[in-house]
Amino acid sequence: PDFVLRAIMDPTNANELDAMLKEAKIIEELSPTVHLLHLSYKSVWPTTARDFSVVNVIGRTDSETRIHAACSIVDPRIPEERGFVRGNIIAGGYVIKDFPGDPESSHVTYITQVDLKGSVPSFVVNKITELQPQCVNELRRLVDAKYTNLRTNSQKMKEFEDEFPIYSVLQPSTQSELTRDPENEESSETVVNMTEMEKEENNVEERDKTSG
Repeated sequence: PDFVLRAIMDPTNANELDAMLKEAKIIEELSPTVHLLHLSYKSVWPTTARDFSVVNVIGRTDSETRIHAACSIVDPRIPEERGFVRGNIIAGGYVIKDFPGDPESSHVTYITQVDLKGSVPSFVVNKITELQPQCVNELRRLVDAKYTNLRTNSQKMKEFEDEFPIYSVLQPSTQSELTRDPENEESSETVVNMTEMEKEENNVEERDKTSG
């Protein structure tokens, strides 16, 4: 899984894994596992090109699982641009797990849930839906062709591992200046309020026990 995740992390592979990607720009490294990105994509006739403001999480969740996941976020450092329609990535990325019984293999799941916004003909949606999952096949081809030779060269393998270190995504993240999406503002406040309510309920229970 580490080897496959590093292949995804390697920016030289970005356009091969996603032929529709025009540019992926890192705006800020918020922590070793979290990055703020601006992604721009090529247009598909007759639609306008799309771009996305996303936060990306890369790393190890446990001893058997690695993730490369993204979702859209509102940030003033990534304003909407002329010539693009700002889409919304609800959830997207890879889940890479150990393949049972074969330490040389990985089980890769690709997830994508995107609102392209604007007006998009159904045939364009169907085309994109067909093309996007092909990145898993491209990933397999890349790993087989481009990185197999590293297995027999310990020095190059070490250089590759040092260039793309993998950290636990469960480690504390640094403070960021990210702006919450207004559409999610209400749900975020609800979580906070529920937490406060639970604390108050626990306090009441403790007082009742003390009184009894």
